[in-house]
Amino acid sequence: MDEPEDQEENRRKEPRRLFNTEATIQVMESSDSELVGLSLETTIVDVSTLGLRLSCSQFLHECSVGIWIDLADYTETYFLTANIRWASWNETDGFQVGLEFIENPLSDQERWNELWQSIIEAD
Repeated sequence: MDEPEDQEENRRKEPRRLFNTEATIQVMESSDSELVGLSLETTIVDVSTLGLRLSCSQFLHECSVGIWIDLADYTETYFLTANIRWASWNETDGFQVGLEFIENPLSDQERWNELWQSIIEAD
């Protein structure tokens, strides 16, 4: 599942923006049963409307995760769900995972899209 970042960058469906903030993720489904239920504090590296890239302390692969994002400049917490699309590790950045948002009626995807659109328009 490792993919060089330049190849991954070329395959993106839309541009991403740097977005350095913390988020909590929890593994909801995984082919590795030991990962299910695992919660990690992570750092969001960059974001798009369709997904994001995280830096985390553990290698994650073939998972669906719930993500709780609490933005310092906003009073709301956002809950999103996503599938891991790629994972990598290097000595400089540690573990990184690329996530693609998935529809979930319990998620805040619509509110997140509105926030993201307002951030894009403000740039």
